[in-house]
Amino acid sequence: MLNALISAMEASLVHFNLWAYNPLNRNDVGDDWNAESFSWYSEDNRKKALAAMSGAAAAVQAANPDVGARLLDVLVRPYAIATAGQPLSSTFERSTALFTHRFRDKPGRTDSDSGPPLDRVTEIFLPERIYGSTATGPKGVKWQLSPGGRYFFDHARQRLFIWFHDNDETIHYRKDITRRIDVWVHEADDPKFVMWTVFIGLVAMALFVLVNELSRHYTGHYWVDFPMLQYNA
Repeated sequence: MLNALISAMEASLVHFNLWAYNPLNRNDVGDDWNAESFSWYSEDNRKKALAAMSGAAAAVQAANPDVGARLLDVLVRPYAIATAGQPLSSTFERSTALFTHRFRDKPGRTDSDSGPPLDRVTEIFLPERIYGSTATGPKGVKWQLSPGGRYFFDHARQRLFIWFHDNDETIHYRKDITRRIDVWVHEADDPKFVMWTVFIGLVAMALFVLVNELSRHYTGHYWVDFPMLQYNA
């Protein structure tokens, strides 16, 4: 439910804040009001989690604000902190961790020794919890940019910076241009692969039933005695 709520606000491009309005939330009574359990932090859960740890681990995790949090797999998600243009759409798909951000800006040149101008840079928060991080970059993360796209991962700050460098033709003939940024981890199921898998499975089942019936017709007994798939004339 919370994922649907946040996704709807993201799709509407509205500003919003989320807060845990009852830190005394418990698993047995929820928020203890109107049968609700919406708070995403529980001091009771935090105490239980720290008590289950060894002394050294508990001392380290005592300063971790995530201990005691609930629904972090929904709450911690990517978003555009700053967009160098007019935002058009922003979506996040949990199953594939696909984050897509589209915006419109004016074509221009951004490549220089001093780096791109700040007003041409789009800043995106990419949480390590979802996309991971290694010394050389996010592990297993894939990304795709519109033509002319440049990028820089700031792993320590969980950031992705994007800017675009356009060619002379684009700058001359286009007043504005739509940019797209896609970042994901897991590949979505290929619809054609799924359809072919189902089709082959149905054909195999039909052939099995046919062979079973032919065996009964010519030999007097079934090839495989499977009553659920037997046909009685």
